[in-house]
Amino acid sequence: MDQTILGLAAIYVTFGNNWNILSEIYWVRDHDRLTDLGTQMNTLYYIQAGYTFMEKLTPYARYEEMRIKENDRYMTALSAVENKTGIVGVRYEVTQISALKGEIRRIDLKKGEDYSEYGVQWAFTF
Repeated sequence: MDQTILGLAAIYVTFGNNWNILSEIYWVRDHDRLTDLGTQMNTLYYIQAGYTFMEKLTPYARYEEMRIKENDRYMTALSAVENKTGIVGVRYEVTQISALKGEIRRIDLKKGEDYSEYGVQWAFTF
């Protein structure tokens, strides 16, 4: 398997009014040398916007999309499927190196039944 990944990221933070916007996009090119399936190009991206209150609490909304080719054996092995995801959540800065997050995710599958997920995370940085 030959793989090429190209990515771009953009971050916009306004310190005066506490808005932040994050976005990333990746193009993943997979070429399977063992089969005649050829080369597959997949696109994955997200955009997120949030607003920070009292320097601690940030509610946010996020949209993600994975455009996965069905006959990409590498993505299939990773259980990656084409989907669109809407997320709303809140992040609380416990300390400068620790944050708590809670999220609700709605996943819209191209093939299959749509579903929701709920998550809580405690993250640390070094």
